[in-house]
Amino acid sequence: MINRHLYRKTGSHIYIKQPTCEELDSISLLWADEETMKDVGGSIIF
Repeated sequence: MINRHLYRKTGSHIYIKQPTCEELDSISLLWADEETMKDVGGSIIF
């Protein structure tokens, strides 16, 4: 599950805050998800 405090949704826009080192695992799951990242060219694996 993705932590809701890592982003802010305003209308149809989603803003992702700069992660701390402790939050990188959650961010990597978000960026690796094809459905989440389809509008920006696909998933990013890091």
